[in-house]
Amino acid sequence: MNGDWFSQNQLLIQWISIASIISFFGSLIIIPKLIINLPPDFFLKRKTSASVKQIVVIRVTFFLMKNCLGFLLFLCGILMLFIPGQGLLTMFLGLVLLDFPGKQKLQLYCLKVRPVRRSLNWIRRKYGKKAFIFPA
Repeated sequence: MNGDWFSQNQLLIQWISIASIISFFGSLIIIPKLIINLPPDFFLKRKTSASVKQIVVIRVTFFLMKNCLGFLLFLCGILMLFIPGQGLLTMFLGLVLLDFPGKQKLQLYCLKVRPVRRSLNWIRRKYGKKAFIFPA
């Protein structure tokens, strides 16, 4: 019975395998880039600056692109829990990019997990960047 399912769904298995390989290598490239480009004080409460007003279209476009990327990273992170890749770290970065009510509380909760902090700062040290400053 199981052999029958696999033979009937070879195309699906091939696509899942391709997605697994792409997400694995993609996470090895994209995740460190995102982490090293964040400022060291990113997780501290930031003051909003009203220096230069941006055009609404640009702000909305940036908002949509950032949230789409965050959602995609979060979904890929969930997928990477079952296939090779940096699942938890990818999910966390997806959450960092998303805008939703309660985001700050969820971020702080995730940052209390020591392996998350160590992983983030390990990647930053590897690329010669200052360690993150985490909230107390």
